[in-house]
Amino acid sequence: MRVLVLGGTGFIGQQIVRRLALFGHEISILHRDTSAANSPEGVSVVHGDRNQLERSGNDVRRIRPDVVIDCVAFTQQQAASLVEVFRGVAKRVVVQQRRCLSGQ
Repeated sequence: MRVLVLGGTGFIGQQIVRRLALFGHEISILHRDTSAANSPEGVSVVHGDRNQLERSGNDVRRIRPDVVIDCVAFTQQQAASLVEVFRGVAKRVVVQQRRCLSGQ
């Protein structure tokens, strides 16, 4: 299965990527840095900014992910852009729920 992980180099994202790799999935991560040093071998990297997902839309849609896992969705706008970019592309979208400590 082709899986794209947004936030795949963060604390939770790294664990998700490693577990998916153990099960033999084809994994890509969207990453804003030029390296993905903490990623397992065989993980492909798409460079882009989660907060400007539309700008990387063509690159991430080209992967044709079956599943998109978003580990960094904090706002309604981020969730809306996720749905818009992957509508008609991914069969499933999984969002890790985050809570803002300030109550927003």
